[in-house]
Amino acid sequence: HVALAGTGAYLAGRRTLALARPAAFFGAALFALGGYLTAQVEHVNQLQALAWLPWLFAALGPWADGAATRRSALRTTLVLGVLFALQLLAGHTQSVFISGVAVAIWLAARLLPEWLRRGRGGWRRAVWPAAVLAGGVALAAVLAAAQLLPTLELTGLSSRQGGLPLNEVLSFSWHPLHLTRALLPGYGDALFSEYVAFLPLTGLTLALVGAWRWRHEPAVRPWVILVGVALALALGRFTPLYYLLGRLPGFELFRVPARWLAVAALGA
Repeated sequence: HVALAGTGAYLAGRRTLALARPAAFFGAALFALGGYLTAQVEHVNQLQALAWLPWLFAALGPWADGAATRRSALRTTLVLGVLFALQLLAGHTQSVFISGVAVAIWLAARLLPEWLRRGRGGWRRAVWPAAVLAGGVALAAVLAAAQLLPTLELTGLSSRQGGLPLNEVLSFSWHPLHLTRALLPGYGDALFSEYVAFLPLTGLTLALVGAWRWRHEPAVRPWVILVGVALALALGRFTPLYYLLGRLPGFELFRVPARWLAVAALGA
C-alpha cells in the first residue's frame, strides 16, 4: 500500500501539475515515505485507505486541465466509484470522509476562477463536476454495500449514534506547540503518531518554493489552498472553525482532527 500511495502521488503530480517525471517521482517519494503515512503503519486500515487518496486526484486530471467532456464524465465517475469503494473496504471510514471533502475543496478551488469568469454559464457548468463526484460516492456505496450496510447498522447501536459529543470530536487535535516536533521529531522523543507531519528539510523547502509559484501557475493554487485548509482543520480545538464544523453531519462522527494532516502531506 505504500507503493500504491507512491504510484498514485506520481500520477497525481503528472496529471494535475504537469510535473516532469523526476519531479513527480520525488513528490511521490515524499508522500509515500514521508512522516505521516509511515507513522500510520500501526493503523493498518488507515494506511490502506489513505493509499488511494492521491489516486482520486489523478482520476480528476481531465477536470483539472479543462479537458472534461460529457463522455469523460461517465468514465471519471466509474473510476472515482471504484477508488472510494476500495477506501471503504479498507475499513477506515474517516479516511474516506476526509478524502471526499479534500477532493471537493480542491476541485472547487481549481474550477472556481473559470466559473466566475464565465458568469452564469460558468455556474451551470459546475453541475458536471458536482455530479461526477456525487456519482462516484453513490457508486462506491453500492460496490461496498456488503460492508457498509452492517457498519451503518452497528453505528446506530453504538456510542456514535446521533454523533459524538463536541469534546470527543475535538479530541486529539494537532496542538500548535507540536509544530516543530511534528516537522522535525527528535530520535529520543516520543510523539503521538497522529501528530507526525515530518518531511525532509530539503523537501519542505522545495514545497515552499513550489507554493510561491501560485501567482504564475494556476494549477498550484488549489494545492496551496488545500494545504492551508487541511492544516487549519488539523488544529481542531485550537481554531474556531472546528467548533462549528464539529456539529455538522459527517464531522460529528469522527475524532482526531489531526488526521487532516494526511491531506496536507499530499499537498506538500
